[in-house]
Amino acid sequence: MGHQWLIWSAFQKSESMCIIVARDKTVAKIKGRPSKNSELDRLERVQTETNSEPNIKVRLGRADGAFWETLKEEAPDKLILGYDQHFKEADILAHFPNLKIERATAYAPEIFKSSKF
Repeated sequence: MGHQWLIWSAFQKSESMCIIVARDKTVAKIKGRPSKNSELDRLERVQTETNSEPNIKVRLGRADGAFWETLKEEAPDKLILGYDQHFKEADILAHFPNLKIERATAYAPEIFKSSKF
């Protein structure tokens, strides 16, 4: 539910968007454990849930995990992060000074935080 909320919230703020699905090794690095769902399962789920929206692109992150290169490839004007994503906005702005960064609000994090499942 939390990820669905993030996608819906982001889409309300944009005419089009690109959703980057994290690679398995990125999830393991961030969470310190493997994901319960494979990257291909997560990708398929997001594609299925957004397929009626022609202005939403869904893709896997880069195999090399290069976040900055992913941003260069997509060249967004706005980056919407999850409320609990551990990115320092100053680091992002150092690479992309004109990028507008927003944080999405949490959707019942006491219930739907993925680490609680």
